[in-house]
Amino acid sequence: MKSALLDIIYNEENQSSYKSIGVSVEEDGIKTKKIFDSGDITVDFIDYIKWISSNTFDIVIHSSSWDHFFMDGDEIISIHIDHSDDNKVVVDHKEIMEKIDNLIEYPVPKNIKSFEELKAYYKEHKK
Repeated sequence: MKSALLDIIYNEENQSSYKSIGVSVEEDGIKTKKIFDSGDITVDFIDYIKWISSNTFDIVIHSSSWDHFFMDGDEIISIHIDHSDDNKVVVDHKEIMEKIDNLIEYPVPKNIKSFEELKAYYKEHKK
């Protein structure tokens, strides 16, 4: 069995202290670590999504640091995008719960409101 655990590396209670996304991978008792450390959580998360999608995992989970990160500031927010529905941003809580298996929750600067804006941000900030 192969599993991945995402962890946000930052000083809790301060989003602006973000450092990286760490992913602990375990396969057949062997543990490794993958780090995404551009210093921009949006860029790192998209790189993580690309990486995780190109690998096969039985289990992929996020640690509580994911939720805590959003609670520890308001400059980076989360948006839910349904890539199976024309990259629609889903904001209604009931719809999020109904579509949860089809959504990806992205960390984005609070001014980003669409998938097109997210793509443009990534292209501009990717090093």
